[in-house]
Amino acid sequence: MKGGFRGIRRWSAATWLLVVPTASWGGAAGAAGENPPVPIGIDRGRIVFSLFGPGINYTRPELANRLARDGEGLIIGFDQVDGDLQPYPDDPGATSADAVALAVLLANAEASVAPYRIRPGDLDGFGAMLGHAGQNPGRLLIVTRALAEGLGRETLLLAAQSLPNVIVVAPAVESRPEVIPEAARRAIEQSPPANIVLIDERIGGADEAVGTRAPADRHGEVVIAFGAGGPQFDGRGLAAVGAYLIEQLAHEPTLAASEAIERLLRLGARAPVSSGWSIFGIGQDEAKDGGRVVIDAEALRQ
Repeated sequence: MKGGFRGIRRWSAATWLLVVPTASWGGAAGAAGENPPVPIGIDRGRIVFSLFGPGINYTRPELANRLARDGEGLIIGFDQVDGDLQPYPDDPGATSADAVALAVLLANAEASVAPYRIRPGDLDGFGAMLGHAGQNPGRLLIVTRALAEGLGRETLLLAAQSLPNVIVVAPAVESRPEVIPEAARRAIEQSPPANIVLIDERIGGADEAVGTRAPADRHGEVVIAFGAGGPQFDGRGLAAVGAYLIEQLAHEPTLAASEAIERLLRLGARAPVSSGWSIFGIGQDEAKDGGRVVIDAEALRQ
């Protein structure tokens, strides 16, 4: 595909600039067409979310029937590695992206997913797909762990800044300051975006996490605490938060991204109760000063 979509190719002191690439974007053309075809269908959804990662197994009926599509039935999404509209993973059995997508889809019958396949650590590819996702109707963007780890925390913050009307949900990965220019890093530290939430997962330790302090650069970090039971897969914290946010957007399509995240944080700011599924957390004022908000995963389903 040429032109049309816009990718992040250079930096300013404050944010990424979106510019039209001069050549086709996409990966190895020789690999295109080797993935299974996307099943024919129509988009019955009303609320779209984008999923950035290794791709999904769209041949599964439960996913094929919930793909975001345009008026011609083509999927809304992209395979940046192969440069086509078949974002299929290298090894469907080795990724939890399907589980993340399904968990969010199950939260609302009118949701549909726009899948993007991006090679981990590919900054240019990530930028190009941000430009693509910024033009689809989705208000929610979920970034999987393998991709996020190759980009680093600062890159995720700058990505959110470039899409101010989109809620970005990503893992709480480590910083990689060498990936971005110093001026851009300083700018994001001085004015972090309010439309991103970074997720840390832990099992059976909500009470132990209350009040734990995070480094000063851990803007927007939330700990989702799970009980010992239930399905366990990498990214289930992303899925739980994504499911909560898709429900919020389904009820209020014009809900501001910052307000949606404030509602999420309030789930972890309530006073603890004695039940086994109590909501643990710290006050929002403390959270904004480097502390972590801790939310019991069960609270996201209420």
